[in-house]
Amino acid sequence: KFDGYSLLPIIKSAHAKSPYDVMHWQWGKRWAVREGEWKLLGQADKAGSLVKLSDPEPEKKDYLQEKPEVAARLLALHRAWAKAVEPAPLVQLESTGLEELAQKVAIPFNSRSPGSRR
Repeated sequence: KFDGYSLLPIIKSAHAKSPYDVMHWQWGKRWAVREGEWKLLGQADKAGSLVKLSDPEPEKKDYLQEKPEVAARLLALHRAWAKAVEPAPLVQLESTGLEELAQKVAIPFNSRSPGSRR
């Protein structure tokens, strides 16, 4: 399942309010979930740090130990979201006709990055 929202209205205006109560990000095994002034960052299925975005220096202090109830709530939100958007296993791609696309976008392990020299 694909999940996404346009952040363009928020980016274009410093005064625009976010219409989203909760926002989620994931890249590889790392993830973040934001609700209001709180953002929980984690890796795999574990919380790593909890930050308060309304602080003068928003991501400097870690509240994970100080606010375990906030961390637990955000972790539950992340787990529910991750389950809802969990990608289909590659075996299922064959039955949807997407296996060819999956092969086209796969990067071989031994490929060189652009501009690299042997």
